[in-house]
Amino acid sequence: TGFIGQEVFKRLQEAGFWVRGVSFEGGQVNKTPISKLNLCSSQKVSKFFKKNRFDIIIHLAAMIPREKSRDENRESLIKNTTMTAILLDEFIFSKTKKFIYASSAAVIGDSHNVPVKENCQTNPWDFYGLGKLLGEILCQKAGKQSQKEVASLRIPAPYGPGQNEKNVMPIFIRSAMANKDIKIYGSGQRAQD
Repeated sequence: TGFIGQEVFKRLQEAGFWVRGVSFEGGQVNKTPISKLNLCSSQKVSKFFKKNRFDIIIHLAAMIPREKSRDENRESLIKNTTMTAILLDEFIFSKTKKFIYASSAAVIGDSHNVPVKENCQTNPWDFYGLGKLLGEILCQKAGKQSQKEVASLRIPAPYGPGQNEKNVMPIFIRSAMANKDIKIYGSGQRAQD
């Protein structure tokens, strides 16, 4: 039900695929119900997979820290790694043929080339990136163990229709379309795709 998940869901449906969506909140995408499922509960995920068979799992779920608190960032590391491990376990022991994992460019750090030790103390996204890197490693191991196809996609700075209006790209676009100055916070030296 996130920004990327909704778009992938819609496009797969439009291409004629049968799609089953799950999320922590449930809800609807494209007038199709989305199952509410705690992806951090191995019992609940296992029960779900016993009732459903899939050819492909596309794992787009993630907890993205919204605050700069260390607690929320650590929680994202734990939840994201747990979700991925549980889903991969079901993948390995099911008839599912392919697993696609949405990783992040955050696994390679930021554009400042800050050493890891310093980065861990100052960059609130470090735990998120570490969780995504652990997810990639788990995917590699699951692919080798199961001899099935596994792909990890490092997605850098996605933006587009349906994105949270408080993110930087919608703010920049609205300012530009209104012929207003674009406000850049910080030194202006940060680069991003």
